[in-house]
Amino acid sequence: QGLKELAHWQDEHQVRNLHVLYYGTDTSLGQLPMRPLAVGHLQLGREGLPAPAQGGTLAVGTSIVYGSVSKDYQDLQELTRSLRHLTPVDRTATFLIYHLPADEELATANNQANPTMTAAP
Repeated sequence: QGLKELAHWQDEHQVRNLHVLYYGTDTSLGQLPMRPLAVGHLQLGREGLPAPAQGGTLAVGTSIVYGSVSKDYQDLQELTRSLRHLTPVDRTATFLIYHLPADEELATANNQANPTMTAAP
């Protein structure tokens, strides 16, 4: 049910680069134009966000973001901490949808938030 609604959202918003992470075993995910992310293999970047999804759209099951996360999956714990600092751009009944900035956008935002002090010559 949740993946069907997400596929409809994806089509309606013409999102081509959609990564998805959720607790589920729906075999239809392999037939949908989405890129599944695997817990334990999230390939997180410096900001705690999945590197393969940066510059694209990430749909995460609400139970992952706001439910309990097993201590066995450090990458998932780090991701949920990072996502709680972002505002979803949209949602479905079971997914929160985020636009993840590209590496360059993150670097620019971090530099603006934490300007480096330089000594005058």
